Amino acid sequence: MRKTVLVLTCLTGASGLIYEVVWQRYLANLFGSHARASVLILAVFLGGLGLGYAAFGRLSKERGAASLLRAYGLAELGIAAWAFAFPTMFETIWAADGLRAELSSLGAFGDALLAALLIGAPTVLMGGTLPLLTRALARNLRDATRFHAHVYAVNTAGACLGALGAGFVLIPAFGLPLTMMGVAAVNAATGLVFLAMASAVTEAVEAPGVATASPGESASETAMGAWRACMLAFLGGAVSICLQTVVIRIVGLSVGSSEYAFSMVVAVFIAMLAAGAAIKGSGKSGALLRNQGVVILGLIVLYASVPYWPWVAHLARATFASNGIAFYAYYAAIFLLLAAVLSLPVGALGRSMPLLFGAVNRRIGSSGNEVGRLYGWNTLGCIAGATLGGYVALRFVNLDDVARFCIALATLAGMMMMTAKARLLGPALALVGALLAVVFLPPWPEDHLGFGLFRLTALTPSSLDGAEAMYRERNAGLTYLFYRDDPNTTVAVTEAVEQTRLQDGFSRSLVVNGKSDGSTGGPDRYTTILLGQIPALLQESGSDRAAVVGFGTGLTVGTLSLHGWVKTIDVIEISEAVRDAAPLFDASNHAASRHPKVTWHLDDAYRKLAASTERYGVIVSEPSNPWVTGVERLYTQEFYALMRQRLAEGGVFAQWFHTYSVSADTVGLVINTFATVFPGVRIFYTSSGDLLLLGSAKRLGTSAVTTAAARMAEPEVRSELLSLEIGTVSALLGYELWLAPAAYGEHGLQLLDFPKLSHRAGREFFQQLTGDAPRLAEALTLRPWTREMAVRTLLQESGLPLQEALPQICNVRAADVYNRLESQSWQCRSAAMSLAMTGKVDAAAAGDVAGIVLWLSGKDGGTAPADATPRLARRYIEAFADYESALLPLSAARLGEAAAPCLGALSDENVFCRGRYIVALALAGDGDGAAREMNRMVEEARAGKRKLPRVMLGDMREAVGGALRARESRNGAAAR
Repeated sequence: MRKTVLVLTCLTGASGLIYEVVWQRYLANLFGSHARASVLILAVFLGGLGLGYAAFGRLSKERGAASLLRAYGLAELGIAAWAFAFPTMFETIWAADGLRAELSSLGAFGDALLAALLIGAPTVLMGGTLPLLTRALARNLRDATRFHAHVYAVNTAGACLGALGAGFVLIPAFGLPLTMMGVAAVNAATGLVFLAMASAVTEAVEAPGVATASPGESASETAMGAWRACMLAFLGGAVSICLQTVVIRIVGLSVGSSEYAFSMVVAVFIAMLAAGAAIKGSGKSGALLRNQGVVILGLIVLYASVPYWPWVAHLARATFASNGIAFYAYYAAIFLLLAAVLSLPVGALGRSMPLLFGAVNRRIGSSGNEVGRLYGWNTLGCIAGATLGGYVALRFVNLDDVARFCIALATLAGMMMMTAKARLLGPALALVGALLAVVFLPPWPEDHLGFGLFRLTALTPSSLDGAEAMYRERNAGLTYLFYRDDPNTTVAVTEAVEQTRLQDGFSRSLVVNGKSDGSTGGPDRYTTILLGQIPALLQESGSDRAAVVGFGTGLTVGTLSLHGWVKTIDVIEISEAVRDAAPLFDASNHAASRHPKVTWHLDDAYRKLAASTERYGVIVSEPSNPWVTGVERLYTQEFYALMRQRLAEGGVFAQWFHTYSVSADTVGLVINTFATVFPGVRIFYTSSGDLLLLGSAKRLGTSAVTTAAARMAEPEVRSELLSLEIGTVSALLGYELWLAPAAYGEHGLQLLDFPKLSHRAGREFFQQLTGDAPRLAEALTLRPWTREMAVRTLLQESGLPLQEALPQICNVRAADVYNRLESQSWQCRSAAMSLAMTGKVDAAAAGDVAGIVLWLSGKDGGTAPADATPRLARRYIEAFADYESALLPLSAARLGEAAAPCLGALSDENVFCRGRYIVALALAGDGDGAAREMNRMVEEARAGKRKLPRVMLGDMREAVGGALRARESRNGAAAR
């Protein structure tokens, strides 16, 4: 029976941790993802556990095994019932705006009350595991200590599996509701098994039993005072949770602050606690003191090693290839490295609780009560540590100060374990020495932690020369102007000389959690300025307010302040350190940090805007990359729906997104989610590969272009745009991408209760996928949609000169557009060739292919195919595929004439030519014709027992499938 119980205890440990992760995600939607909300949710969760420990500990006093097993079974069934009902309960509260607003008005107390209402009851029931099982299944007093250690170790090991399962598998695959339902089934089955076991156990109460001393040991050494044990449990909990906070943050600086990194750290931490708890101990005062010495020594070693973590993580990253399989191998390697560093301090912390129980356990009948009391105080310590070390302290000091505080607390606990015996003089001196070491430990170097190495996927010349050499190489030419840890982020500001035409002659970068989140020079400057300028120029609302989510370098805020129609800019920033660093960018952003139009709001953007009643002409959202923990909520359908509500009539919402380090599918997920909320969507891009998604209640048209032309005449606005080499409205609109949101209708949605973006983006960031915004339109499955966007852009609809926008469309200088035109993006090729075909540019500039395109257009002249060979036919087919668009329509009949040499009997010579002909038809939108040709080709190959090349067959199917879906999309839109 005890073996069965231990297996079930492992499962319930896993389920408890999964619940914690899932509830954290759910409640973050109500309270925000900033540190204060996270600490509050954790405090409520731990507070419920603490109450459960105490309540079930008292319940277990002098009761028999059968009644205790029955109580535990009922508790597990209660947890399962609550979990099954939780999604419905949450949706009810989510829809009750009045209730949430009333509780929010009470501040943190109201949030705590709501959190307790949602998760208080099941967490109290979870607290029954240790006291009930320790009391129910212990054979005698000595066995109680050993069996308790087993239960604690196995339950904690299960929690480790739960952390890994929730973060790496369950939530990415099944979302929040299904994950909770699946885990609830585990609790329900566990509860039924325990009820069955209770009926098979004879109801009896064991003899009280009193602790006795072992030979050579006095009674005073076996029994520790209850108050001292509780204080030690409290200090142990505080040290544990403070240390976990520090480690999570440092690992984020070393490998990136992703959900995967967070889950891995929690799992490692719990695994080491379980490993420590599994080590046998007697509970003697000497054993406790020696164990505490290991805690202190381990904390000091850990503190000294932290500056080397980013370098070690870089070496580990360079060891693995950038692919999906290596992703899991890399995190496994980091898991083992972290476990090695944490084994001493955290393992000893895990061992301390069973040792403390052994020290206070005097009567078998009250063993459950002792467990409940100890773990209740330990949980209170965790709450205090999370609140003080994880939030309050970081408002005033840095992470290294919190780490030193952990050492000081551990030393204080060690002093409390000593007695007045003279033979303890040595340990006493060692503890005093440890306390003094706290004062003299050097601070962690800001240039080691400020700028992460996790983006370096390959070894550099100095990687193997040691950490110091690597840091010197990485920071060469950089000056650190600012460094601070706040409760949410680690922020650094660096300065480097830029060889660009910057007015101030230098470039300053904002580095958040080890990752650059913008700079005042280079491509970032273009992106952040256009992110403010484009929506500010095109919006047609009567509102004089703008809002910016995420201050960054302040360039977006500063460029908005230049517009006369803007009277107020609400900056919603989650990081106190970003606000404190903001004045360092004043020279580049029109003094945005202290501009009279700017109002700062230090809050979670979702929560702040949900509570607001303002209506804005422009809202700009420029959070960090979606793989960063806590960011993905700003890419959800629910957030976009909220933004649409906050826009005034005629207002525009602008969303930043990147195309580097993500797949086209992930880009499609974001675009599709965005397009399901906003009827009017325009997509712009910048030279750095960033996307600017513009959403509005109605489609932006020619009146918006007229408005933009008038606003561009304002001197300050015009000067800002000229610094980006944008002098006309045509040039500005040249950044619009020929990308139809309807093309991504099958890419899924990012939802609050199915948050898959951060996990997907985290894997793709590891794989270092690279994207190019204009080339998104070249995908075989997208071209039938995007080819039509050429004449539906603002530039074409307003009739502005295309040639003025060509440098922006092609992302090169005007003089270089026709150099190697065939290597440019399809959007550039088609636009440039259309100018050549209409005589607005000398056709000779387009090269020899211009004659082929002219003939394919069906007009007089051009270069007709003179040689009926598959090789020449393929050249015409490729030209058709490269240049045909709604902006430059080419003749399918002429294509068929040129492709005639390929369309005869299937042979080795014409198989590829014929396949490319089918693809070309599909890209031009003729899905039916392409499908007929493909079916005919496949049938001929089957009849002749010829095997078609797999890659070519895949290209044909993708192109034809895209064309047919595009036709269905058009028909559906026409019907609507």
